[in-house]
Amino acid sequence: MQPGRILVIDDEEGVLITIQAVLEEDGHVVRIAQKTDEGLNLLRQGAFDLVLTDLRIDERDGMDMLRAVKTIDPELVVIMLTGYASLKSAIQALRAGAYDYLIKPCDVNELKLTIARGLEKRGLALALKARVAELEDANARIAGFADELQEKVRAATAQLAAQVEATEHANAELARLYAVEQQQTAHLQELNERKSSFLSMVAHELRTPLTGLRGFTDLLRMRFGTLDARQERIITLVSQQVERLSDLVNELLSLTNIEQRRLVLRPAPADLVRCVTDVIERFALVYPLREISFERQIECCPGSWDCDRLEQVLSNLLSNAIKYSSVGTSVTVTIALVPESATTDRFVRISVTDRGIGIPPEARAELFAKFFRASNAEAYQSGLGLGLFISNEIVQQHGGWIEFESKEGAGTTFSIILPVHDAELNETTAPSQRTVA
Repeated sequence: MQPGRILVIDDEEGVLITIQAVLEEDGHVVRIAQKTDEGLNLLRQGAFDLVLTDLRIDERDGMDMLRAVKTIDPELVVIMLTGYASLKSAIQALRAGAYDYLIKPCDVNELKLTIARGLEKRGLALALKARVAELEDANARIAGFADELQEKVRAATAQLAAQVEATEHANAELARLYAVEQQQTAHLQELNERKSSFLSMVAHELRTPLTGLRGFTDLLRMRFGTLDARQERIITLVSQQVERLSDLVNELLSLTNIEQRRLVLRPAPADLVRCVTDVIERFALVYPLREISFERQIECCPGSWDCDRLEQVLSNLLSNAIKYSSVGTSVTVTIALVPESATTDRFVRISVTDRGIGIPPEARAELFAKFFRASNAEAYQSGLGLGLFISNEIVQQHGGWIEFESKEGAGTTFSIILPVHDAELNETTAPSQRTVA
């Protein structure tokens, strides 16, 4: 772990000296302040990676201090420290932008671990910001090359129109311009390939710190054993954010594979009902406050599937259902046979139903387009707009398709329809339902 630049603000001199000694022992550069104004002046004068501040200093509300720190540096990691613990104050601090919440007197190892996680989050945020800036710069340069190419094509067209009855010199000039166009097109294609390679590199680089974050959350659970409600909530929030970042990384990797025609399915004998069950059980662990119902109208569905890719599709649909619906509402997953048609083909349908914000009618035609997001989704949650595009590609490569029904403000049902080949389907006499809460 790289040493960090840390500012500690507390009106108790003993606390300041103790924390400074502990953190400097690990190689961190630590500045201390006993007053709010003194701490804010230090922040304005120099760059810091992390601020550890008391919840109440100089009789001032720690939330005001937190907002003032975020105004100076929005990316700064802030950890609140107090001797008066309450769930309400913890939630207020986290909602206001605090990274974590420690209770005085805190365990030295817990303090060090929390500081280490905060510094790692700071480093990851700065690295991601730099990568995004590089990507925006690359996109701007690509747009510039496209404009330059378009201008040259327009100039060439005007020149050809003026010399339509010209001699061999005009034909030679036309050939020269065509060669220039081909060269520029090849250059633009190369830049596009570099962009895809860059996205792939960013996604692979982000996987390592994400694996570390997962390990830290697992380590916390193992270390503390039974957790109280506040600790469980904090670790659950961290797990949710790690899973969200992991989904974004997987979307970037899938996008580059699709653009470079490298998205290859690896089907293997498997039970589709088991694959769906595994996804639901994972989501139940990550979102313990949400009710996820599983209705099975078939007990098993053996066949040849790429379960990893299909789990990616179902995870995307479940994640959207949870993101765009309220905590008090349930999400229902259903698996059933499609009623027989005039053909001999058999199909299975996996449906995900939520009672959320729904899809506006004007957005439905472009719902599966790359980087498209509905207007109400943009106001509700952030995202890249790649999940449905990638999911549609994966399902189509399985020989299936995705359908949806939605009513704005009343919920949405997405259905994956897949062909069943050489499989024995065991149907139940009545639908079975399992609720994971």
